Amino acid sequence: MRRAGFNMPSEYPLPDLYLHAHIRRCIDNGRLPLTLPDSINAGYGSGSKCHACEQPIAPSEIEYDVQDPTNGTARLRLHLGCYVLWQTECLRRNRTQRQDDLCAHAGPADGLSKKNPGATGRGRARVTRHS
Repeated sequence: MRRAGFNMPSEYPLPDLYLHAHIRRCIDNGRLPLTLPDSINAGYGSGSKCHACEQPIAPSEIEYDVQDPTNGTARLRLHLGCYVLWQTECLRRNRTQRQDDLCAHAGPADGLSKKNPGATGRGRARVTRHS
């Protein structure tokens, strides 16, 4: 399968949806870290097994080589497409975690409690729309 913007061979073994789910499981079980690497090296595939899809990275493919930020001596080698899906998932989870943290720490914006929404006598909560 070929996708715009990715240089992946047509015989790539895992469809995108399956691969994305597989990468999520790799993050969940700790095989891939939930972090953004400080530096990336890219080049032609070395034949090493991809840390995401577990398939060899052929010399005709792009191989991303990153230092595992959770283990300073380990290297992660990934296909270009696997790297993009991994980082997309990391960004999505980090953004979701930040939003959850903000919601957990934010109090009511207008001083109303959730138990007594009519505490100011108005009986309505204020809604603000941001463009």
